Amino acid sequence: MLIEQDIVDMQVCCRSEGWVSEHNFMGDEVIFAAIDITQTANEIYERVVNEDVRSFVDGVANTDLLDR
Repeated sequence: MLIEQDIVDMQVCCRSEGWVSEHNFMGDEVIFAAIDITQTANEIYERVVNEDVRSFVDGVANTDLLDR
């Protein structure tokens, strides 16, 4: 797994999938099959402060306000 720190992008490569890269972004669930754990990208990036994360959080907050 490679986790970018400047932008939200997690690249997962699994031997069982033929080492094909799978990219995950905010809102996605990331499955760690070998250790039977699933986490969201939001949880992985929750303490990261950068423009990508800030934009996503602001967008979710605005959507929540509109839904009320």
